[in-house]
Amino acid sequence: NQLKWYADSLTANALPAAPSINTGSAFSKMYYLTQVDGSTGCESNRVGLKVTINAIPASPSTAAIPAYCQGAQASQLTASPLQSHTLNWYADSLNPTPLPSTPTPQTVNQGVQQYYVSQTSTSTGCESKRSVMTVSILQLPAPPSASAVNYCQGATATPLVATASSGNVLKWYASNSQTNALPSAPVPSTVATGTNSYYVSQQSSSTGCESNRTKLDVVVSPIPPLPVISRDGAGALVSSVSQGLQWYKEGVLINGATSATYKPTEPAYYSVKTNQSGCVSTSVAYYYLVTSVESWLPTGRFIRIFPNPVLTDLEIRHNIDLQEPMECIVLDAAGKTVMKTVISQKESMLNLSGLVNGNYQLLIYRTPAALLFKAYFIKM
Repeated sequence: NQLKWYADSLTANALPAAPSINTGSAFSKMYYLTQVDGSTGCESNRVGLKVTINAIPASPSTAAIPAYCQGAQASQLTASPLQSHTLNWYADSLNPTPLPSTPTPQTVNQGVQQYYVSQTSTSTGCESKRSVMTVSILQLPAPPSASAVNYCQGATATPLVATASSGNVLKWYASNSQTNALPSAPVPSTVATGTNSYYVSQQSSSTGCESNRTKLDVVVSPIPPLPVISRDGAGALVSSVSQGLQWYKEGVLINGATSATYKPTEPAYYSVKTNQSGCVSTSVAYYYLVTSVESWLPTGRFIRIFPNPVLTDLEIRHNIDLQEPMECIVLDAAGKTVMKTVISQKESMLNLSGLVNGNYQLLIYRTPAALLFKAYFIKM
C-alpha cells in the first residue's frame, strides 16, 4: 500500500509528499492521510493527524545579585518561574544535564562566577532558553601592619596605632571573636602587668570588604625595685639591685660601669639606674667621700684611725710622746662641730653612736693652734 497526504478533509488532490512541519512558531494544524491498495488501486478513508507546536516559555526572570567579599557566607541563587513551570539550574551554557539543586556561590576565591537557569512548562515539557546569573567575588584587603607595644606599669598610654593601605579604614576589636568594632582605636590600660591582645582589620572604602585581623599585643612590664646605694668596707658603692645596671656620676653615664659594685676615684654624687624590660628605676644620689688623711707629724710619728667606714667605735692610735692631752674635734659634712674630746692615751676609742650616718672630718690638735692630723671618715 501507498500513503497519500491531504491538507484538509475535503480537498480532492493529495499533497505531492508528506508535509514538513516548521517548528519556528507555535501553531496547531490537522493533516489527513489515506492508503491506496497497490493491486486494486482502492483508497481508504482519510485519517486525521493533528500537529501541535507548543510555544517555548520565556526565560525566567532573575534578580540582581550583590557582590560577595571573599569568605563571606553566600545564599542560594533565586529566580522567578512562571506559573506551572519549574526551574532548571546549570553550571554553564551548554551542559545538557541540570544541577541536582539550586546552587550556592563559592566565595573562597576572588573572581567572577556564572550560573544559568531555565524554566520548563509542566504541561508541555518545553524548556525555555537559559538566563545567565553573574556572581562577583571581591578580593579582601591585606591585613594591616601593626607592631607590639610595650609600656611600664602606670605609664600614660596613647591610642594604639596600625597602618592601613590607601583607600582603606581601620577597624579595632577587643578580641578576635568580637563582631562589633570598637568606636575608635583603644587606649590600653597600664594599671596591671601582663599582656593584653587587641585586633585590627582594614575595610575597603570602595567595596566594603574587610581584611583578616592582625593581632597586636600590649605588654605592660613592672617597674623594677628602686636601687639603694650603700658603701662596703672596701670603699666601693654597692647597689641593692643587681640586674640591668648603669652607674652615673653627677648625672653623666660612666662607661662600662654596669656591675652591682662600683668604686669611685673621686668625690661626687653617684647614682645607679636599673633597666628591666625597658622600665627604669633610679636610685637616690649618693655622695661619695674619698677618705683621705693629712698629717703634719714629724718623721717616724703616726696617728691612725680605723675602721673606716665605722659603725659605732672609731679607734685612734698614735706613737706621739704626749706632754699634755691632744684635742680631738669631729665636724659634720657642713663643717659644724658635732663632737669634741681629748686624747691622753696612745690608744683611744671614740663612741660615735650618737651621730647620724654620713660623712665626717676628724681634726686632732696638739694645742689649739697646732693642727697635727686631719682625716675623713664615714659613719654607717
